[in-house]
Amino acid sequence: MPKTFFSKYKIPTKLHIPVTSFLFKWLFFALLVGVLAGSAAALLLVSLDFVTNIRESNIWLIGFLPLAGLGIG
Repeated sequence: MPKTFFSKYKIPTKLHIPVTSFLFKWLFFALLVGVLAGSAAALLLVSLDFVTNIRESNIWLIGFLPLAGLGIG
C-alpha cells in the first residue's frame, strides 16, 4: 500500500483529545465572532434604513442640521 500523507504523518493517539478540544474551542470562538459581527452589521443596516425613511419623509429636517452641528460643537 502506498504511503499517503495521512498514513505517513499520523498524530499520536495521546494527542487526539487535546487537538480536538483545541479545534472545537477555536471553532466556537469563530462562530461567536461571526454571529456578533453579523448581528452588528444587520443592526446597522436596519437602523440606516429607518433613519433614511425618516429623512425622506421629513425634508425639513435637513435645514436643522447646521443648528445641530452648532449645538454639538
